[in-house]
Amino acid sequence: MLWSDANSGKFYSTVESQIKGGANIQAVLGFNEPDNCYGNTGGSCMQPSDAAAVWKSQIEPLKKAYGLQLGMPAVTSSQGGIDWLSRWYTACAGGCNPDFMTIHVYSDFSGVASWIGQMNATYPNITGGTWVTEFALEQQPLNATQAYFNMTLEYFDRLDYIKKYAYFGSFRSSVSNVGPNVAMMNSAGKLTDIGSWYMGDNATGVLPDVMTATTGSGSSSTPVTGAATGLQVSSGVLAVAAAVMGWLYI
Repeated sequence: MLWSDANSGKFYSTVESQIKGGANIQAVLGFNEPDNCYGNTGGSCMQPSDAAAVWKSQIEPLKKAYGLQLGMPAVTSSQGGIDWLSRWYTACAGGCNPDFMTIHVYSDFSGVASWIGQMNATYPNITGGTWVTEFALEQQPLNATQAYFNMTLEYFDRLDYIKKYAYFGSFRSSVSNVGPNVAMMNSAGKLTDIGSWYMGDNATGVLPDVMTATTGSGSSSTPVTGAATGLQVSSGVLAVAAAVMGWLYI
């Protein structure tokens, strides 16, 4: 992924050198939440005109030279995201041609389904399918979070146009910025039920927890209220377990 325009001048040459070195690169992603300019929340905060210029100089040529598939900028799931993409396409003036849609969505299940439907309706000419590269249910009780996880993965597995997906949770619960119950690991690094399900295995019964105190003699933690539900993993999880580390960031 080319995260922003900060080091964009080296993106094409870096990807090219990796390909020539034998790396099996088939796709690249362009820009991480470029419409997000709200503090320390992960957005790259780019002007559409700047993003268009970078895309045309550093990303589009990779398709022409090496046949790479290009993922459209991953905007936030908001009207601001739609507006940013509209201005980006205008600034591109036909010079930006992503092959597949890239989705970030943090919502309940109905919101996920609605946003994916809206994006596909807005951009019907993106025919290479959809990658959901970030999704999670933020700051909710454990039972609700686990139910959302299983329901959403089962839904993605039924849609032919969802080509890849990666759950936003490959971190420890003590450092999660979307709530501890989302995390794949507790603060000690042990797989939670969600983490184990995502890897295609059974529930572990390990509860997420948050760090509550750190002293000179060590740290203590307190479990988050909630119990394992025993929900079963969807059948397609094995196919996407590797997606957690599947993106190229430069």
